[in-house]
Amino acid sequence: MKPTHRMVEGTRIEGLSRHALHRTNGRFDLVYLTAYADSTVSVGLGHPSTTWTFDRFVEAVGAGDVVAHVEDGTRVHAYGFGDWTVADAASTHDDPKALITEIADAVDRLNGRPDTIDRFWTAIHAYGREQSPESLADLRARLDDVPETWGWLIDSEESDAVYRILCHEDGGKLWPGSRTVSDAEAATARDWLAAHVADCDSSKAEAEAEAERVRRATPPTVELYEVNFAHPAPPDTHLAALRNEFPLDTLADGRTYPSPHHAYYALSILDEAGREAVAREPMGMRVPHVAGGYEQRPDWPAVHLAVMAELVRTKFRTHAELADMLVSTGDARIVYRGLDPFWSAGTDGHGHWMGRLLELLRAELVLSRPAATEGPDAAGSA
Repeated sequence: MKPTHRMVEGTRIEGLSRHALHRTNGRFDLVYLTAYADSTVSVGLGHPSTTWTFDRFVEAVGAGDVVAHVEDGTRVHAYGFGDWTVADAASTHDDPKALITEIADAVDRLNGRPDTIDRFWTAIHAYGREQSPESLADLRARLDDVPETWGWLIDSEESDAVYRILCHEDGGKLWPGSRTVSDAEAATARDWLAAHVADCDSSKAEAEAEAERVRRATPPTVELYEVNFAHPAPPDTHLAALRNEFPLDTLADGRTYPSPHHAYYALSILDEAGREAVAREPMGMRVPHVAGGYEQRPDWPAVHLAVMAELVRTKFRTHAELADMLVSTGDARIVYRGLDPFWSAGTDGHGHWMGRLLELLRAELVLSRPAATEGPDAAGSA
């Protein structure tokens, strides 16, 4: 079915749509049949269309006014294409139950609920784990919910109709007019199902264990997004203080700057007036633009990484609460987001220098602190 939606008083209602035929004025019109998450069903081609309650839709299908298949000789109209009479129809079997179930299942899926086939497989696995009269009764009820025309979903080559065998009463017919199910055949089917479900449960448990192992083995990621701090008022955002733009008086070259970010860009400038302009800029995001208006010191490309490292190292050396915050990130990869491709983590794998510096400084802080345990595994031991 094709995803779609409609708007109701500004609210988006998700839907799933398929083609069907709607009887109007003695002929069948080709229409879109759309199930919506609010359990309404619309019938029409484009706008406008008729919207029904689900019960009204069921009545229309029961009366033959909405169908999925027609027989040869049926007159059909398609808006914008014309009229024709059906001949050599690929399928002349119209199953009202299948159409109603398909639309009901669409409503369930749109609401995140199990549909008919999901409920059937759940019952199959429940019976495979505990072959009790109660679980068998539930399995039979779930099979009854599956339209006959959906048999191919249940009777695969692998199962060899084992699910139908399980659901039939002892001595009953597998299909109308077909062979009788023997007690031995039913017992074989039960054994097969128990082994099959056990294998499925084992595979699922192994997959979950592997996913958990990978999750534990893969360090988490801390992402530090660019924030336009207005100085000097500090924000309340947790971990935002790890960013260079965070308001923090920073002494560099005999002058106090509003943040390490300000100090870094000021130290890139030769002109004293330029450094003063950077120090006065209240918005962190504008600092690079202000600095860009002044002549850069000629050795800046060779020294800028060391300058940043010293500024950030001093920040965490002199502010214990910020050092604790950095250490609290554990062994997480630190991803520093921003516009500067050198300092920020780019999608092409380049840059990321600020994140690397923070990870290095974090390791230095951990190494400088007393080891949590004594013995050969303690940090810094030989």
